[in-house]
Amino acid sequence: MSFIDDWRGEHLSAKGLRLLLRSRVEGFLTGEHLAVRLHEGVEFEQLKPYQPGDDTRKIDWRVFLRNRKLWVRQSPLSLNTVVHCALDVSASMLYKEEGRSKWAYAQLLAAAIGYIALQQGDTLKVWGCVEDRMQQNMPLFEVERLLKQLESMQPGGKQLPEIATSAGLSKGRHLWMFFTDLYDSPRRWVASWKRLRALGHEVHCWHIMGQKEITCSWKGMLAFKSLETAKVKKVNVESYRKTYLRKMEAFLNEARQECLHAGVHYHRVLLQESLHSVLWRELVG
Repeated sequence: MSFIDDWRGEHLSAKGLRLLLRSRVEGFLTGEHLAVRLHEGVEFEQLKPYQPGDDTRKIDWRVFLRNRKLWVRQSPLSLNTVVHCALDVSASMLYKEEGRSKWAYAQLLAAAIGYIALQQGDTLKVWGCVEDRMQQNMPLFEVERLLKQLESMQPGGKQLPEIATSAGLSKGRHLWMFFTDLYDSPRRWVASWKRLRALGHEVHCWHIMGQKEITCSWKGMLAFKSLETAKVKKVNVESYRKTYLRKMEAFLNEARQECLHAGVHYHRVLLQESLHSVLWRELVG
């Protein structure tokens, strides 16, 4: 079933999120998928002989060159991990294609990852954010409260407090998942994430974009409306497409490069993609 068959609209209710989690995430976690975790330990502990099914990316090739045997690096999984799901609540997240909005996709991704975190026994926190301004919520320990919290959040609202004064951040094992379109500038977003990285936190950027938004596949006269400022600019798509694509390519390259240089994991997600395929590609593949 395609993603378009799952839902339509700008916002997902707790009931809608619950149904999608049941049909998409629970199936994803069964069988061989059950071993999926959101995070892995980063401190080296020991080596073990390679067994079929082990992650080949963890093979220690230096050891192989010495004794011609395959050994796999093992790292201890940290306990009491805090997983943070931070949703961009700026107005640009209301952008939609074919009835699917960035905001609803962010809700769905946050629900899926939050669900996995709770299944792992991690502490979960959900935030509303606009770059370095964040609104903290209480820790969540139940799926139902997670869904209710996501349902209550709305993009395009009032300004949020600064992260430095509201988060009370500390060192330790923290995993941050940011769901955003990175407007207006990837650099401004990444600047705030560097503070989290400096504390030893792991940061992931889930960059949500639309296929038409990237390819400029519209036709005829088009009115571009800024969802942040409400300004409208009318253009002929055919005459503007070359300039648009050049600017979009530069924007996407900047987003990836800024994340790479800051040590932030970058995941680009299209509105047209199914939840299952995204989770499989980004968390397993």
